[in-house]
Amino acid sequence: MTARRESNSKFYSQTILIFIIFFLLILLILHDLPLTLDDHGFRAQHFQSAVQAMRYVLEFGNGRFFGNGGIVFLMHHLVLGDLVRAAVLAGIAVLLPFTLSLRSRYSFLFSLFLLLTITPGVFGEVYSWMSGFQNYVPPLLLLLLTLLLIREVEHASMLGETCCCFLVFFLGLCMQFYIEHSSCLNVLTAFLLVLWTRKKKCFKASLLFLVGTLIGLACMFYAMLYVAPEIHGEVQSYFSGGFYSIIRGLLRNAVLLLGMYSENAIALCILAALCSLLLARYRELFPEKTRLILNIGMLAPSAVFLFSLIGSMKPFYGKLAVTESSLLLAAMLLYMVSVSFVLICLARHTRRQNIIRAAVLFVMALVAIIPILAVWPTGYRCLFHSCLMLFGAILLLAEEVQDTIIQADRVHIVSLSVAVALITAVLCLTAVFSDVRRMVSIRYAYLEEQARMGADSAAYFLIPSPYIHDVWKEQTAHYTTIHGQQIRLKILPPDVWFRIYYYHDT
Repeated sequence: MTARRESNSKFYSQTILIFIIFFLLILLILHDLPLTLDDHGFRAQHFQSAVQAMRYVLEFGNGRFFGNGGIVFLMHHLVLGDLVRAAVLAGIAVLLPFTLSLRSRYSFLFSLFLLLTITPGVFGEVYSWMSGFQNYVPPLLLLLLTLLLIREVEHASMLGETCCCFLVFFLGLCMQFYIEHSSCLNVLTAFLLVLWTRKKKCFKASLLFLVGTLIGLACMFYAMLYVAPEIHGEVQSYFSGGFYSIIRGLLRNAVLLLGMYSENAIALCILAALCSLLLARYRELFPEKTRLILNIGMLAPSAVFLFSLIGSMKPFYGKLAVTESSLLLAAMLLYMVSVSFVLICLARHTRRQNIIRAAVLFVMALVAIIPILAVWPTGYRCLFHSCLMLFGAILLLAEEVQDTIIQADRVHIVSLSVAVALITAVLCLTAVFSDVRRMVSIRYAYLEEQARMGADSAAYFLIPSPYIHDVWKEQTAHYTTIHGQQIRLKILPPDVWFRIYYYHDT
């Protein structure tokens, strides 16, 4: 017992050290980023009292009480915002393997690698854009904490079980006040968890989790429909436009979202490779011809996704020719069917827990996309919930491959490879965001110069990076305030702006 206690103590101390390292790495990448879109509006809000701020959040119009309240606060404490963002992302990177009961030496490094190499579109809308981060990332941290607490109930004393149940209900309630998409998926997760644990000691905690999420979801929609004077935002539904409007909308969103998902090429390629290794490991379960067809169904689309990512980091997703969009849609559908078939068959025949849980997570990742099909406009950020489930499936399969295929004396080679890949990703992203911050400083210096000259308008450019989410609306006038002087902004393409206002001086 003493040896086990010392082993656990050593593991937890190492985990805390890993969290601190992850926190510093993420802070190195994501500190001092430009504010975009809603960030400016929230930063412009000033309140005389906490009551006035709470009233603003309650009547904002979408029920995202903690999401909107958090961004209002962080926009007036930008340094704290950077620290919170780094801490939450580092927490997810550490908690994901913890929640999945993974203790392999490289699972934490692999978790952060997957989070950092997520599609640039999701990265820009969920990590870089503070309003997107505040609404989409914290609820998933709370979800992982809740799942971890429910699992710990199995080994807790009576007092520990009571405390865990209270915290599970409280966290289940809190995670519902961020974004509607995650709130609905949290209810689905809680319902599946109740079914999964109905004969276990943690059933009571799972049931309280479901009750908390249902109460939170009801409060959110009540605030949207009855408390606020109007629903905030431009979200539309296809269900009010008739049958053909529904079909057209669903098809357009399917092409758009599956194309966006295919940009997550690194994770999809890794998943296909792991499934291919497991097919080879359990070759007796499949005829040779079937294995060949399944490998083609997984690896050929993966090559298409990876080629698109390397080629331009902007795969075709419905914005170009119909044939190109149809090709990508067909590749993604083929990939999903092939991987689902492989995982479900392996889970049914091998009864390996890691494979069963990976199959469940992959199917849930696909299910998480379905609610977004009926809403317009949609964006990369809506895929983050699904991406985290995908990453969980990959981590579980990686552990399974290590246990059943990789020889024990070669595990350190895998760990070293993952560490090198993570360091490479951190260095690349650090270079990308150093360039972003440099462009922001150049742009601001120019606007300061124009303000000193008394100009009432100035040329402006958006940061040309998929890792920064910003939109310019031509139908509205854009202004900024520099040292108390309001300046109207005139948009120019970045290359034109630099050629006219920067390079000719340097």
